Amino acid sequence: KKPVEATQCYQQAITFYEYSQDEIRLAKVLENLGIATNALGDPSGAKTHYGRALPILERAYGLEHPAVASILENLGNTIREQGDVL
Repeated sequence: KKPVEATQCYQQAITFYEYSQDEIRLAKVLENLGIATNALGDPSGAKTHYGRALPILERAYGLEHPAVASILENLGNTIREQGDVL
């Protein structure tokens, strides 16, 4: 139940941050939504959220920033859990 409640809160936050154009916070909420979505058993949805957050943070911070690495790590974990890794 908790991941479902979390996703609802994240969706509301996304709407706010899209409206306010606060891209950094938007990316962080998208990452959190990806984590919750993956916990609900929807790895494809999680990858979509991570994929949306990643370019925002890459533009803001560059490729070698811990925030970018965090998204890549979560994306990699999701792919691994799906068995899509060689």
